[in-house]
Amino acid sequence: MPDPVTAAAGVTVGGALTWAYENRKQITEALTSLKDWWWKPDNRPILVLGPGGCGKTTLLRILAGERDWLIDNPWIYNESTGIEKCPLADDPDVQIVTTPGQPHRASVYWPDLKVDLAAGRYRGIILLSAYGYHTLGEGIRLRDHPLYRSRVPKPTQEFLTRYLPNRRGDELRVLKQLTEPLRSCRERVWLLTVAAKADLWFDEWDEVQRHYTTGEYGQAISELVSGLDPARFRHDLALASLVIANFSTVTGDAIQKSIAGYDHQAQIESVRRLIERVIALKDWEAAV
Repeated sequence: MPDPVTAAAGVTVGGALTWAYENRKQITEALTSLKDWWWKPDNRPILVLGPGGCGKTTLLRILAGERDWLIDNPWIYNESTGIEKCPLADDPDVQIVTTPGQPHRASVYWPDLKVDLAAGRYRGIILLSAYGYHTLGEGIRLRDHPLYRSRVPKPTQEFLTRYLPNRRGDELRVLKQLTEPLRSCRERVWLLTVAAKADLWFDEWDEVQRHYTTGEYGQAISELVSGLDPARFRHDLALASLVIANFSTVTGDAIQKSIAGYDHQAQIESVRRLIERVIALKDWEAAV
């Protein structure tokens, strides 16, 4: 039977669900290898950071072996009590996620975090984004958001035209905060950009891909990697949907529905591609 990660490149989205269950044993083996890699004794853990509500905890649960993405209902989200989220004290829009067993806790201020990155304290960084679809802050109603205008036609739609570019700018700002310390790091380190919530922007796939490869975000990545030894630094990109859910506020205000036609099969295919990228980084780490 073919390798579950690399040999499925020709599988259509429509056949992803069938493929996943037929290859369940091999998929389980691949995820077990990731679990062992994630939890291996190491004084250089992996840093996961990004805006609130982008899927950091869900992704970490998949990689740490705490969630079976073929069995767990993707519409039901139960946060593991063993996973801790901590906002940066000087940048509360950005959260750091850690798991039990890490040899140290992440710094909670940008200056300290940059020192850790430059010193090579982390062997890899997973930077979560969502093409601007960041969950609104705890307790904020849509009508109370400073970018919401009630006296315009279709105020919710108009809000999105203002909110999403604003949040994409924030994603770019976080990436640029990482650029200098990563460029000055003397240790081998990798960066994985995960653009999540594809179920909300699937109908703009080409535009989203351009943004993260050749657009503003992609250009910032090019500046980061320029002149760096590929044996010392590597960047990868994955476009994915970790949980299928409508875009709404924490208080329940509906903002946008998931794109029609983006279903569990499409989600499985996106997670397969994501795992493929993570395994490539795992292999890169092992190469000397």
